[in-house]
Amino acid sequence: MKYSSLSGSKFQDALLDTAANNVFLDVRDKADFEKGHAAGAKNIDVKKLDDLTSILPENKELPIYVYSSTGNSSSVVAQKLIDLGYKNVCNAIDGTKEHSYKFEIADCCKDPSDAVKGAEHKEGHEGHNHSSDKKDDHSGHNH
Repeated sequence: MKYSSLSGSKFQDALLDTAANNVFLDVRDKADFEKGHAAGAKNIDVKKLDDLTSILPENKELPIYVYSSTGNSSSVVAQKLIDLGYKNVCNAIDGTKEHSYKFEIADCCKDPSDAVKGAEHKEGHEGHNHSSDKKDDHSGHNH
């Protein structure tokens, strides 16, 4: 079994489908991840895939979308997911350098003093491990 490859526009459709129970794995460096990422995305280091299973869903039928800067690192992770028995794995063949994906910025991440731009990312959002306050819950939106 092999993972599916998605064009930039098809991957963008998946990003915008907030009603779906999609899982996103971002295989870019931490700095790029912090600039913007898919809702609820987990930042993955392609060199540390032994720890991958600890963040993956138990349900191996759930759709998992993997993306990176160029599509190369994400293809490595996508194949690893297939090897682990995941059935619905999609790799964005157009990475973030080839396609300008729309990662919406949630209100909780905007700097209130920058209402005109509204796109400044606050410090402390590494991996989105926030407190349990609802305003800090990033599970339902894109950045």
